[in-house]
Amino acid sequence: MNKKTIFSVILILAVALLTSAAIIFGPQTPFTSPGPDEVVENFYQAYLGYEGNPLVDKIYQGNGNLSPDFIQFLDKFTQDGMMYDPILCAQDKPGSFTIKTVEKDGDQAFVVVNTDFEGHEFGVNLILDGNDWLIDQVECQ
Repeated sequence: MNKKTIFSVILILAVALLTSAAIIFGPQTPFTSPGPDEVVENFYQAYLGYEGNPLVDKIYQGNGNLSPDFIQFLDKFTQDGMMYDPILCAQDKPGSFTIKTVEKDGDQAFVVVNTDFEGHEFGVNLILDGNDWLIDQVECQ
């Protein structure tokens, strides 16, 4: 290789390296974690959209929106025989839900969820774990 070719290859590699470094280490747009209402919305959309029985199939186990304590509770609940779904506070899956209210108090939040079952609502307790809101308990009425 002649000097001109070697210089061109080095220049291309240097530009590629600098471009990669700028992308990796350059200014980052701050990531904001979803709020408690978004966590509840995302979780219940996926849960209700699941084909089959999400509680029996234990799809909650791999869900990053639930606290370890709540997962442990659900594991024990499913072993003891189930009369209802403690995530939905119902025996059947509703067709839809809405977020009624959201209350935040420091590292805890409480979200009231309405379903399309007449008069059916329940509360979802969340805790802040680092920057992430996690569902820690569902309060059935």
